[in-house]
Amino acid sequence: MDLTGKIALVTGAGRGIGKGCALELAKHGADLVINDQPGSPDIGSTVEEIRALGRQCTPIEADAFSRDGCEQMVASAIEAVGRIDILLSNPAFSKRGDFLDYDPVLFDKTLQGTLAGGFHLGQLVARHMVER
Repeated sequence: MDLTGKIALVTGAGRGIGKGCALELAKHGADLVINDQPGSPDIGSTVEEIRALGRQCTPIEADAFSRDGCEQMVASAIEAVGRIDILLSNPAFSKRGDFLDYDPVLFDKTLQGTLAGGFHLGQLVARHMVER
């Protein structure tokens, strides 16, 4: 798969699945805009690894769990690199716990991040793609 000339936005790219996906996209020639939560200690190493592969990488710290954060992320990405060709939406929050004692606040955060955050980001990027 040749992704040369494509620009991918990957959320949750500081570690785990998001980081792995960002690195794979870079290995196939894509330049990246990567996102992780504000204050993430992990995003810098992902940037370095992508650049070591010879690809461009722009980090954006924004809250992928909120509509405002997603709007800021997409606007910043487009301003920095001009467009988004690929979206890998990977916002997630999960804290394991006993079903009977699981905190409803944590449950709401899990849904907000995983479901609503992914929806908002997908909608915003799709609008950008249609406009192009």
